[in-house]
Formats: sequence, structure tokens, C-alpha cells
Amino acid sequence: MGKVLRVVICAVVLACVATTAGAHHVKCRRDINNDGEIDRKDIKILENAMGGQIGTPPYDERADLNRDGRVNSDDRFAYSHCK
Repeated sequence: MGKVLRVVICAVVLACVATTAGAHHVKCRRDINNDGEIDRKDIKILENAMGGQIGTPPYDERADLNRDGRVNSDDRFAYSHCK
């Protein structure tokens, strides 16, 4: 495979990933535990689930705000920028 073709494929893949990642942030949820309040309990759930992914602890689906199967800095960013 030529260098130019690899660059084009990489650019297409990156564009698709960026578009998909943006779509994950459509629904904004800060009340992670659905108790009607946005408080420290919600942040605690997010913090406790950091580093987890589907099928492995400490994954918590409620904290996976962008629904990518992992709880990481992207979810923390989504939480902090949710209005």
C-alpha cells in the first residue's frame, strides 16, 4: 500500500471517529444516579468508575456518558461541559 493511500485512509478513519465521538455527546446527563439532584453523589459515581470498561470493574454504565464502553477523561469532560 502506498504512502498516499495510507494517509487518505487514516484521514477518513479520523474524520469518522471525530463525527461519531461528537454524536455521543448529544444527550447531556449530569444527574447520573437519577435522584433528581445534581450533586456530589453523581460525581462520586463518575470518579469510582474511572478506568473501567464494559465487562471489567470498575465500569458503571451510568458513568459512561458518551456511551463508548469506557469510563475515562472523555466522560469527565462531558460531565463538566454539560449545561
